[in-house]
Amino acid sequence: MRLQDAAPADGTILDRAAAVLAVHTDDNGMCAGCLGAWARLAPSPCEQRRWAASVVERYANRPNQD
Repeated sequence: MRLQDAAPADGTILDRAAAVLAVHTDDNGMCAGCLGAWARLAPSPCEQRRWAASVVERYANRPNQD
């Protein structure tokens, strides 16, 4: 899966983080998302996955501030 296919352009930050987590998965110690998107060998978890995981950890259970 490519990030362009998974990330809604108008989604919330949690939607975008979930899309990153879905794409940047472990493949024998390397990040499948980085390899697919940029032909880059990056150790898993990559920087994008660490960012997305921290966003989910911080904001997933917060009440809606609208």
